[in-house]
Amino acid sequence: MAIVLFFPTLIHDLFVQPDEEDLGRHLMTWEFGQAFRHLPRLLSSLAFKTRTLEEQLHQSMLKGNLRRSFTLFDLIMIGTGLVVGSGVLIVTGEVQGQLAGSATFLGYALIGIPLLAAAACYAEFSNEYPVAGSAFTYALATLGEYPAAIALGFLIIYYVLGEGAVARGLVAYFGLMCNVPLSDLIVEVNGVTLDFLAFAFVLIMTVALCFGMKESSLFLTCANITALFFFIFTGIAAFAKSRADYFTDDFLPNGADGLFQSFAILAFSYTGFDAICNAVEEARDIRDTPKAIMSTVGISGAIYIFLSLSLSFLVTVQELQACSDTVTGNPVPCSAPGSARAYEDAFVYGFTLRGLGWMQYIVALAGVFAISTTLLVGLYSGARTLMVGAREWMLPPIMSDISARTQTPLVAQIIMGIAAGVFALFISYGDLAQLASFIYLATLWLVCNAFLARRYYPDIKLKYTQYGTVEATPGRFQNFGLGKIQHKMTKKTHRLLVWAHILLINGVSIGCGIFYRFTRRLDSIYFVVAWFVLTLSMLILCPLEYEPTSWKVPSILLPWVPSFAILAIIFVCSDLPDFVYTYSLCFFIGVSLVYIFFSLPLSYVRRFTSSRNTDDTRVVELVFNNGKWVSVDVLMSQSSGNSLTERGSGDLHSIHSFPTSILQSHRSYSKTSSHLWPESSMDRTESSPHRTPTSAAEFMSPLETITDKSLATDDTEHT
Repeated sequence: MAIVLFFPTLIHDLFVQPDEEDLGRHLMTWEFGQAFRHLPRLLSSLAFKTRTLEEQLHQSMLKGNLRRSFTLFDLIMIGTGLVVGSGVLIVTGEVQGQLAGSATFLGYALIGIPLLAAAACYAEFSNEYPVAGSAFTYALATLGEYPAAIALGFLIIYYVLGEGAVARGLVAYFGLMCNVPLSDLIVEVNGVTLDFLAFAFVLIMTVALCFGMKESSLFLTCANITALFFFIFTGIAAFAKSRADYFTDDFLPNGADGLFQSFAILAFSYTGFDAICNAVEEARDIRDTPKAIMSTVGISGAIYIFLSLSLSFLVTVQELQACSDTVTGNPVPCSAPGSARAYEDAFVYGFTLRGLGWMQYIVALAGVFAISTTLLVGLYSGARTLMVGAREWMLPPIMSDISARTQTPLVAQIIMGIAAGVFALFISYGDLAQLASFIYLATLWLVCNAFLARRYYPDIKLKYTQYGTVEATPGRFQNFGLGKIQHKMTKKTHRLLVWAHILLINGVSIGCGIFYRFTRRLDSIYFVVAWFVLTLSMLILCPLEYEPTSWKVPSILLPWVPSFAILAIIFVCSDLPDFVYTYSLCFFIGVSLVYIFFSLPLSYVRRFTSSRNTDDTRVVELVFNNGKWVSVDVLMSQSSGNSLTERGSGDLHSIHSFPTSILQSHRSYSKTSSHLWPESSMDRTESSPHRTPTSAAEFMSPLETITDKSLATDDTEHT
C-alpha cells in the first residue's frame, strides 16, 4: 500500500519542476525525469562516450579509499582461490567421460593458450588503469558507456549465478566429507529443492567480508594452500594406481570433434582471474597485479593438466560412463536411488574401484577448501564490481559507499551476498556452469577488443604513473608498416581503418564458429586463413598508436595476441547448448533496457551536476594524532609551528598520493553550503560566478541547452 501511495509522488517529483522550497530536496529527481524525457538525444550522445582515467580516479577518491594491504602473494592467493576451485573436480571427469577421453589434459593446455592471451590484455590494463571494475572499467575508458554497461551487467550476472552454483557445490562436497547423502542436506517443498545450507555458507562468507578482505585473507591463504596440497596428493595417489593402457586406449574416443567440444566446458575452470583486477585498489603496489594475473593462469593450468593426466591413468572412459552411489562411490545401477553418473565424481569413483575408498575424504576435503576460497573471492570480487558500477552512476550511488571503519563497500557486499544466497537457495548447479562460462567469456572478448582499440585507435592516451599522477601520451609508436603510407593517412582515415579491421576480425571469427557448429567440417580452416590475413593487414596498415612504459604485451606480439584471443573465444562460445544463447540474449536485452531507462539518465545527471559539487567541495588533509584523525589546519594552529614529523604528531598522508603503492590517503569532505546545486555548468561561462540558484525559475535544466560543445568528444575535451 505504501508503494502505491508513493508512486504518484515519485511521478510528480520526476516531471514537475520543483518550487523554491523543494529545490534542494527534489532537484536531482527532477533532473532525472528531464533526462528520461530526452532519452533518444542522450542515447545518441552518451552511449559511446568514454570516461577518462582522471575522471575514474576522481570518483574513487570522492567515495573514500579501500585499505591498501595486499602483497603480490595475497594477489596470487586471490586469483588462484577463485580460479582453481571453479569446478575442476567435476569438469575434468565430465570431459574425460563424455568428450575427449584421456586427451582432456590436451584440452586444458590448448584452451589455456587463448585465455593466457586474454589474461595478458587484462594484465596490461590493470597496470594502466589502477581502478577496480575489471572489464567494466576498461570498456568504459576505451569503448564507451553502453559497452561498459553490458560488461557490468554480465559480470554481475556471472558472479550472482556463479557463486550461487558454487555454494551448491560446496554443500555436495561437505556431504561427501561427512559421508551424508546430499538428499539429507536439502529440503524439497512442492517439487522445489531448497538448499538452506548453501544459503548459510554464502551469508557466513558475506559477514566475514564485511569486516574486510584483509581480515579474511588468513583463512583464504590457509584454505588455498590446503586445497592445493590435497590436489597434489590426489594426483600422486592416482598415479600410484595408474595403468598406461587406460591412457592409450581412450585417447580421443570421439576424435578431434570431441576435443573441440570440450573447450567450452574446460574454459569454465579458468574463469575468475579478473578478481585480481578488482583488488588493484587494495594492492600495496599496482605493479604486482600483472605478475599475479599471469601467475594465476599459469599455476591453474599446471594443476589442471596434472590432475587430468592422473585421472586418465586411473580410470577408463567406459568406467566413467557407468553409475555410482553419490556417497560411497561404489558402482550401482543407474536406476538405483541416490545414483549418478560416475564422471560427476570421477576421482572418488576411480579410487573406490582401485581399492582406495578412504581417498573419498581427501578428495572431499580438497573440494571443500577449494570451493570455499572460490565462494569467498567470488563474493568479494562481485561486491567490488557493484561498487565501481555505482561509483560511475551506472547503479544506485549508495552501493559505492565505503565504510570508514572497515574500509569496505558494505552496501555492495551485503547486496551481493543476499543475491547470491537467494540463488543458492533455489537453483541447483546443473547447467549453470556453461551459462556462466559463456557470460564470462563474453566479457573477455570485450576486453580484448578494448585492448586493440587502446593500442591502435588514434587518440590522446591517459595513463597512470608510478608517482600517482595521470599522464597524457599523444605520440605515435610505429612497429611495422608500409613506411610513408602510414604518415600520409589522415586521422579520420586511420580511425576508420582501425575500426574496420577490428570489426572484420570479429566477423570472420564469428563466421568460423558458426560454420563449424553447423557443419562439423574442417573447411572452417578457410575462415582461419581469412583471420590471419586480416590480422596481418592490421599489422601492416595500422600503426601502433600507444605503448605503455610499464608492464605491457610486447609490440612484436601485436596485434596477434588480442586477435588470437578474440578468434579462440568466439570459436569456443559457438559450441555451447542452445539454451545458453537464449538465456544470454535475454540477459543482454534486460541489461540494455536497464541501461537505457535507468543508467543513462543517471549518468547524465552525474555528468552534468558533478561539476557543481566539485567546486563546493573542500578537501581536508588529516593526520593521525593522539588516537584520532585531526585536520592539518587545526593541528598546525595548535602546534604553533612544531613540525608534524616529530614523534607523537602522527603521520601525514598526502591527498596527492592516491592511489600510489606507498602512501594511503585519508580524506574528509566538507560542504561550504547547504545547497549543492549551483547553476548548470552548461549555462555558465568562465566569467560567471559559482552560486546557488535562489528560485526554481532561475534554474534551467541542462537538457534544454545541450549543444555540440557540451557533448563534445573526448578529443575535444583533451585538447
